[in-house]
Amino acid sequence: MKTSTILLSAFCATTASAWTIDWFYTNGQRLSSNGRLSSGCVNLREDVRNLILDRYVVNFATTALPDPNRVRLYRSTGCVGLTWDSNASGNNNLNPNRNVKSYIIDHD
Repeated sequence: MKTSTILLSAFCATTASAWTIDWFYTNGQRLSSNGRLSSGCVNLREDVRNLILDRYVVNFATTALPDPNRVRLYRSTGCVGLTWDSNASGNNNLNPNRNVKSYIIDHD
């Protein structure tokens, strides 16, 4: 088997095992994120930090890795000011909608 085929197969396997989260903002903008392990603190892109988050859709499932099961949203960068904490997979409506500048996806 060619080396390039092996590398492509390995890359596809690692990307297929990622958790995913899609962010939906009140202005209609959408942002997607993914990862394979707990995320640690992630600051959202500067161009969405002042937008109001309406909902997010998360799929925690990964293959051959412990699945994360918790989303924590913060009102400030650096994961300061917890504003949402949930272990619900799927669609999560934020009521009330809120401004989110950073997040953590991890395990309980």
